[in-house]
Amino acid sequence: MDAAAIAYMNEHILAPWVRELGLRIEHLEPHYGRFTMPENTILCRDGGVVSGQAVMAAADTCFAYTVSAETGQFVPMTTAYLNTHFLRALKRGDIRIEAKVVKAGSRLVMGQVEFFQGEEQQVAALSTVTFVRL
Repeated sequence: MDAAAIAYMNEHILAPWVRELGLRIEHLEPHYGRFTMPENTILCRDGGVVSGQAVMAAADTCFAYTVSAETGQFVPMTTAYLNTHFLRALKRGDIRIEAKVVKAGSRLVMGQVEFFQGEEQQVAALSTVTFVRL
């Protein structure tokens, strides 16, 4: 996706509150995307832990960008399935996110989104996602 297609998706496709995640696209190609969700205290609950709702919204959004990279622009789609396993707490700070398309059919697109944080960069959360192209 070029900068114009990304800007269009940001302004016209994403809900305004999703933009509050502050997601940065670091690398985007068909079937793979790498993103950063920068430190943002409004996404944290008590103890400085990033809320699960923010993590799941980021998974859904990053996967939408990754699926859109296949065609170079947003194609209407909707989330059919989103499941997240929280393996350890994501704390206040930058979070690296990697989204991968595992299988892309004509209507269903399945993938996974991994969240990394800290010096050791171990997986902290893992989402499995299925989108339906409309």
